[in-house]
Amino acid sequence: MPLKTLTRHLRIRPLTGRLLAYMVLLTLLLSLLSTGYQIFSEYRQERDRLEEYQHRATNMVGRTVTSQLWTLNLEEMQETLDAALSLSG
Repeated sequence: MPLKTLTRHLRIRPLTGRLLAYMVLLTLLLSLLSTGYQIFSEYRQERDRLEEYQHRATNMVGRTVTSQLWTLNLEEMQETLDAALSLSG
């Protein structure tokens, strides 16, 4: 019953109150949808950026390690792999 007394005190008609409630709910729904889309979009961009970085690092280190493996230069290969592991990005 406090809602009825509040509406009487503020002189809010039932139709006005419902319209106001619908507008607030619609605004809330739209803001939640747009925020969710923005978060998902940023997540995809960051994931794609990290995958690209990983592919570039793999290609860069992979060629060097392959070359050193074919020439059986194991000491340099170990140094290259240690340096690659220390590049925590």
